[in-house]
Amino acid sequence: MTTTVWLAGVPTHLIRADLLYKRLNGFYAGANIEWMPKSYYADNANTTALDPNCLLNFRLGFEHFASRWSVYVEGRNLFDKRYISTVDVAGTDTAASQILYPGSGRPIRVGVPYDL
Repeated sequence: MTTTVWLAGVPTHLIRADLLYKRLNGFYAGANIEWMPKSYYADNANTTALDPNCLLNFRLGFEHFASRWSVYVEGRNLFDKRYISTVDVAGTDTAASQILYPGSGRPIRVGVPYDL
């Protein structure tokens, strides 16, 4: 008889999918989802379960290949979902435990990377 044991703090499934449109002139745009379809436990005693979540993100930008620079704007968590992004696994979660860390609200990032 085999018993399946799941590690606390590790989701059973985490699915990431990207859809990116790129043009030859360097312009690109795309969407991305990060989906955790099942809940999982944050502690070894299985007392605190984290809710499933799905985040929608986007990114658009321009890459100038000859001069090695690019510019982009990125938005994450477009629907402003509340979710737990990081877990410090504990033996047993209690009211005094500080093991759950919330994810960002709806950050917008702008960047201008340059390849040396």
